[in-house]
Amino acid sequence: MRALTLLVLLLVGGGCGSEPPPIVSNLGRLELLEPTTPIGLGYGEQVQIRVRYLHRHQPRAGVRLAVVPVGELGGGTLSAGHLITDGRGEALFALTAGEAEASFSLLVSGPDGAELTIDVAVSRRSFGGVTVVLDRRALGRAAEVQVLRASLLADSPCGSLRPTAEPPLAVRSQRAELRPGQDQAALTFGTLLLRGYTVLGRAEGEGGHLLGWGCLELPEAALVAMPEAQVPLPLADVQARPAGGYLLRGELDLAPGPPGLLETLACPLGAGQALLDALLDALPAREMPLASRLQARRGPPGADRCRPPRWAAEDTADLRLDLLLAGAGLPGAQLRPVALEVRAIQRRVVLTSRLHVRGPVGPDVVADHVLSAAELATGTATVRLDLWDLGLPVLQARDLVLPVTGGRIDLPTHGLTLRLPALWRMAVRDLVLMPRGLVSLERLVDDSVAAARHAGRIGCGAVEALLCELVGPPCAPTLQMACQEGQQAMRLGLQEALRDGPGGLDLSLAGFCYGQDPDARLVAQTLGGGRLQARLLVGSGGVMASGPLAGRRL
Repeated sequence: MRALTLLVLLLVGGGCGSEPPPIVSNLGRLELLEPTTPIGLGYGEQVQIRVRYLHRHQPRAGVRLAVVPVGELGGGTLSAGHLITDGRGEALFALTAGEAEASFSLLVSGPDGAELTIDVAVSRRSFGGVTVVLDRRALGRAAEVQVLRASLLADSPCGSLRPTAEPPLAVRSQRAELRPGQDQAALTFGTLLLRGYTVLGRAEGEGGHLLGWGCLELPEAALVAMPEAQVPLPLADVQARPAGGYLLRGELDLAPGPPGLLETLACPLGAGQALLDALLDALPAREMPLASRLQARRGPPGADRCRPPRWAAEDTADLRLDLLLAGAGLPGAQLRPVALEVRAIQRRVVLTSRLHVRGPVGPDVVADHVLSAAELATGTATVRLDLWDLGLPVLQARDLVLPVTGGRIDLPTHGLTLRLPALWRMAVRDLVLMPRGLVSLERLVDDSVAAARHAGRIGCGAVEALLCELVGPPCAPTLQMACQEGQQAMRLGLQEALRDGPGGLDLSLAGFCYGQDPDARLVAQTLGGGRLQARLLVGSGGVMASGPLAGRRL
């Protein structure tokens, strides 16, 4: 943000006051008796600070108080970090300044919510000051503004800042409670180190709800103007907070796992390559020479792990076996398109859920997140599964605390149940098998092998005849048995690809989105620009997933 030209204005009237002391909260209260805040010290200078604790407006003896510095002391020291009040409810401690420029606060706290902030500045030079003028009239909800607040920050340019639900940790902060008919306030900061500051302005409604925000960069020259300079800080409306119910849609793209049988079947020669892989794995060790001769008739796999149709100017064994199993009109011709569609189902899941925001907790909100449906697709067809109809044990996470910062709403990590492999199996049944008149993936493998015909033999006998023809003698009759074992391994591989996970909370979710408020009510009507992240437990282990997250108000 460009530096604003500082104008020396006439004093602007209005009820304003320093940020407490005293801060009143519940039954306890702390008062600063001496000196007044802010405290300005030279290098090495010491000051005695006296405070008083009251309970129900009466001094209380024997109360333990804590003194905690907020910010760097610059080499300064405190005489005590804990105090005990005397019979008048008073306690005394000393602060000795260091030998460095410093600006910090001392937070004194006691029982029943009592807190007192004491601002301190240490410098070998003189101190400066400035008055920040805030005005609510440009805000869309100006009539609801009850408090105007200004905060000074160091080393934080406006370009790096955005509105937050709570005031930021600041070098100094001042507030003014507006009286009826009052629209602006002049907030004075004295005893400041001579340096540049960033000033944040806030307009707050009931309960400290942020209604307006502004920022300007204040050069050092403004702090030494005589008389004390007054700087106008424009305020603008802020982004909305979530409230009520939202229908969320999260699109999760699953990270690819280790390649398995489905990846092989999806290759151009998938049926032949998969069965040949399984057959070679099933050959006994004594048949290693035969296995080597078969491997010699295969081309090397590419980056996609798929074997080529030709190698060394010859048709590969993968091509010949694929033609035997998956030729036109054969059951095996469906293996590759089925594998491609099953893989598409496994690569993405779209979750529909409801987010019920039940109320604020400080700068955050509390919400319940409830899963309702999952969508799975092949690329040409989609199935929507109602998760409540499936009787899953944990479909909602209650009392989630959602941080809200500058319009960003964070969904914290929480566990649910999804049983994704069971959903996969339902989608495979509805989108892949039934439209083709298939019974199961395993049955498709069996039918593909059973339909093989070569040299007057059928099934695994035909596979043996073909492979022996390719490699020539000697060719052991164990190939037929290895084919049968390979066929069983393929059945098990397909079952493994859709196997259930360990149970329990098998879905871990987290994410964020931004509240969007087109009607300027400061309640998010839609949620957009978000991202959902998940970890899902399936039969093969944990799978990471992520994708866009959006929603609309119910």
